[in-house]
Amino acid sequence: MAAYVVHLPPHARLLDVLIKDGWSRGWGFYCTSPGGLDQVCAHFRNFVTLYTPAGTPMTYRFWDPRVLRASAPAFLPQEAADFFGPLTRVMVEGEKAEMAVEYSLGPRGAKQQSLVLV
Repeated sequence: MAAYVVHLPPHARLLDVLIKDGWSRGWGFYCTSPGGLDQVCAHFRNFVTLYTPAGTPMTYRFWDPRVLRASAPAFLPQEAADFFGPLTRVMVEGEKAEMAVEYSLGPRGAKQQSLVLV
């Protein structure tokens, strides 16, 4: 499975389709950034392959909502700052279809807020 990054302007019809058809199916996450698409793509390229302390490469599937929900709260402050880079917030589906989890960068790492969708 590959990761794709798309730019969606406010009120884009595609956003409605992605949320309607993909929410609760692990299709990815949504983020905001003052940076452009090229900057965000370049930033995310840094995280596709991570290395263990022994130097073994591993694919970090950060775009999988289950992986992001598990890893973001465990980030050390510098890891969170590195991951967020140009991002201001990240929103991912929750474990239940009516829930979302929003992450933003705080002084102690990733701040997490659970949201109930209406």
